Amino acid sequence: MRDDVVFLFGAGASKGAGHILPCDPPLGMEVYGRLEERFPTEWGPGSRLGQYAPGLRQNFEKTMFNEVCRWNPSIDILEWQRSMALYFSSFSLDSTGKDLYSKLLSSLRDMGIIRKSFFGSLNYDCVLEQAAYKLGLQANYSCGETDDNTICILKVHGSCNFITEDIQQWRPYLTNAGSYLNCGMNYLRPVDIEKALKQRFSDSHASYYPVMSLYSFGKNSLVAGTRIQEIRNTWCKCVSSASVVAIIGVRPNCEDTHIWNPIKETSAAKLFYIGSQGDFRSWVHGNSNFKFLAERFKEGLESLLKCLN
Repeated sequence: MRDDVVFLFGAGASKGAGHILPCDPPLGMEVYGRLEERFPTEWGPGSRLGQYAPGLRQNFEKTMFNEVCRWNPSIDILEWQRSMALYFSSFSLDSTGKDLYSKLLSSLRDMGIIRKSFFGSLNYDCVLEQAAYKLGLQANYSCGETDDNTICILKVHGSCNFITEDIQQWRPYLTNAGSYLNCGMNYLRPVDIEKALKQRFSDSHASYYPVMSLYSFGKNSLVAGTRIQEIRNTWCKCVSSASVVAIIGVRPNCEDTHIWNPIKETSAAKLFYIGSQGDFRSWVHGNSNFKFLAERFKEGLESLLKCLN
């Protein structure tokens, strides 16, 4: 076993990181309301998605799986994901450097362990990468060789700055419900993402779509699935060989086996959790080595750093 440290961030981490503009990113139960407000034409009461609104508010993942993805063409879902990507691309850090992502990364660098740290994220936003960027660190999404100015970030559910190649000629393959397209994927810089996305999405001669796993059971990807699977495979290897695993703001979901199984099976000697007590108890059912640190990122960061030092 190596002495690697693996982090996994969920919506609770971005929600609690602080100093994010224009507001804190949403938790899962808040996503539909935010999208409905920001994009009423695509997600509001009068839209096609509006017919699923009660279910999406109550259980987004279940409704997407049982209703939206079952009856609607994949190309339509990808169009809806465009607005979702635009929404998550709108989050950015303020200029203070006081957010908890920045504090964590700078502390790891000061401790001399940032090069053996791997950062998994379930979030579509790019706040973590922006924190790294402000510290002079580049995000390596493929997690090949890194240097002193690069960190490995594994976005196992895709990201608002992951975008397909032009798939205009292959759009007919996505006109059925449940259809998929394996295509190339590119990474946009994690700053000014919203502007870059709007430019690509407004190109009338090309078809670009975000590579974001479905917010649905299993977190499948309609496009570039092979690339996302490669990221998940790397994540699994990192967790398997880690000596320390720290999870922040992630609700356990045994149906997301690409997350649950590696955590359950890891031989890491130390596992730490920051999040609700109820979620902690569920994680312990998967791996009894977990230690609870705090309910919120802000309250648990100092304790986590002491455990790593």
